[in-house]
Amino acid sequence: MGPPPRRGLRRAVTPGPTLVKLDEGQLDGLRAQLADDIRGRLTQGGTGHLDDLVQQASDSYQEQDRRAQRAEARAATILTAASPLMGLVATVGALQLKTSGPIPEPLLHRFIVAIFLALILVPLVLAARYALDVTTAEHGWSRPDSWRLVAFRAGLDDDFAVQTLAALGAATQHNSAIADWKFERLGLARRMFRFGLLMLLAHPLSLITLAILGAGA
Repeated sequence: MGPPPRRGLRRAVTPGPTLVKLDEGQLDGLRAQLADDIRGRLTQGGTGHLDDLVQQASDSYQEQDRRAQRAEARAATILTAASPLMGLVATVGALQLKTSGPIPEPLLHRFIVAIFLALILVPLVLAARYALDVTTAEHGWSRPDSWRLVAFRAGLDDDFAVQTLAALGAATQHNSAIADWKFERLGLARRMFRFGLLMLLAHPLSLITLAILGAGA
């Protein structure tokens, strides 16, 4: 069992899970275990569907790459939207906080503006950070068609399909953890981006409220 999931802002600002590293020794053990399990099942049920099983395992293996690519594409969209938005908010906020002029803004007005700027910019910065994690983090992918594994299967006869199936299964389990990592960070980026947008929409309402209260004072 892993650590309990982090909630809210605490989950957003604390470090996420570490990168998924490639441990060939651990993967070799997993492949051997899967191969033994497959042989045991084939002894009971025959080998009639072995080729179909290899194809299904290959599809599942390739799906992990597709999942990672989908996460990266969505993260790139968030990053593209957040970057110019941060610059725009910072520029407009700086103008709103200026005290020069014939009638300087009241202290309460500047305080509210500063609070909302923080509530907008901090989530957008976090969203950009997590989106960047998704697109740039370097994980250790497992590839069943690496030369080391191809050379190992070259000397096999009847056990070739079993070893191929085991290699695909081990790679799928390993790579699915990478895809899960990317979607976990994507979820953080999406929540932070949404919160920043909500605060951006709420900011004009706060200024209108201050103007009404000031007019009625």
